[in-house]
Amino acid sequence: MTAKIEKHLPKQAPKKTGQRGIKPLDPVEDFESPTFVPPEPPVPTSEDVKDFLDGAAATREKRKEKAKKPQVVKDPQRGKTERLPGMQDNILEDLEDAAREYANTRDDRMLLLGKEVELKEELLNLMKKHKKMVYVRDGVEIKIVHEKEAIKVKVKREED
Repeated sequence: MTAKIEKHLPKQAPKKTGQRGIKPLDPVEDFESPTFVPPEPPVPTSEDVKDFLDGAAATREKRKEKAKKPQVVKDPQRGKTERLPGMQDNILEDLEDAAREYANTRDDRMLLLGKEVELKEELLNLMKKHKKMVYVRDGVEIKIVHEKEAIKVKVKREED
């Protein structure tokens, strides 16, 4: 007896594994029920809020401490140590002194650069507050540079 093979069925029968196989979809179970339900977020207590605010205040204090600029130290011997007997290159002490003086001057300049940036920003804000693009008076000339959102300041010094 030859069975007539229908076109929509596979040519070979599936393996007998004991599994149910493909079943029809249930619209309610398969499409309306979520596959993953996220857990509820914890509700913060007053202790949690207090701890958070205390941590923010401590962080704010640390930032203020970092923001304090160190004062320029006027010590020409800064970074210099005494010579020990038996060390090499004792004759280059003047070279090392010049190098230390240069490094100290460079460090002082870098500290002043931070203050210069703050003052420049303050001057720019004042120019905007007074709605001035250019200010010239008694040898002081201030211009706002729009491309860079910066200012240029020129002060003519009196020649004696």
